[in-house]
Amino acid sequence: MERIYHQRCLPFIGLDDFAFRKGNTYGTLICDLQTNNPLAILPHRLPETFTSWIKKYPSIEIVSRDGFTGY
Repeated sequence: MERIYHQRCLPFIGLDDFAFRKGNTYGTLICDLQTNNPLAILPHRLPETFTSWIKKYPSIEIVSRDGFTGY
């Protein structure tokens, strides 16, 4: 289930994967890099899920992420 906390202009976001259950189930955390507040928790780390989420925010200019190459 996706949770969206803010519906506003988001020029800079950060994303990272995390373990719901280590070695088993992973999700994606998306944060506003200006306020450091969480924006969404995606239920997994599939590229299609993130692509669907980011299309809702055309104002995003920069995405910062870790070394996970799946996005």
